[in-house]
Amino acid sequence: MTLLHGGESCRPDGQPGQLERAEDVLASHPSTVLVTINIGDNDLEACINRDTGAANAACLQRGEATVRKNLPEIARRLRAAAPRSARVIGLVDYDQFLSLWIQGAQGRAAARRSLGIIRHLNQFVSAIYRDAGVEVADASTRFSTEDMTTRRTLAGHGSVPLNVYKICTLTWACSAAPIGHDDHARPAGYYQLAEAILDVLHPRP
Repeated sequence: MTLLHGGESCRPDGQPGQLERAEDVLASHPSTVLVTINIGDNDLEACINRDTGAANAACLQRGEATVRKNLPEIARRLRAAAPRSARVIGLVDYDQFLSLWIQGAQGRAAARRSLGIIRHLNQFVSAIYRDAGVEVADASTRFSTEDMTTRRTLAGHGSVPLNVYKICTLTWACSAAPIGHDDHARPAGYYQLAEAILDVLHPRP
């Protein structure tokens, strides 16, 4: 992870890496009340082909090992750097590969397979966060990631499962060219990510 070890292309020469800079910012801002973390999913999701949904098992194993090695240190260091009274919350992911559903029978099978991978990712990342004293916000709940029963009408594609509808309307993952598959959230998706954080800060019935 470049967050921990540096090497990211956007880092100015001679400047510390992102984690060290985050620690410096927190040290100089003792009034900080909230820190959010969203890191690690790329190490596994990069092992899944965005066009076909094919997953490289060896790559997934390496990615998980990388996250299990690096994320505990990242989480511990951020929790330690933040003021003791601050809330530190880690965000676990939605399933961008549900977008494959709209590509026909093979895409639907790939979308279903992806659920187990993302579920496993979220489970072990959540455990790492909690072991480090970091709270967990679940984006997958806000994106109805496990709901393949409820149906919604998706423009141009007819009736689809709710999780597919949300991944296509809350992110750019179902976009046609020239955008293509882009797992980043749309504005409405970022709103739901913020709501996931608020669900932790202010639990609602």
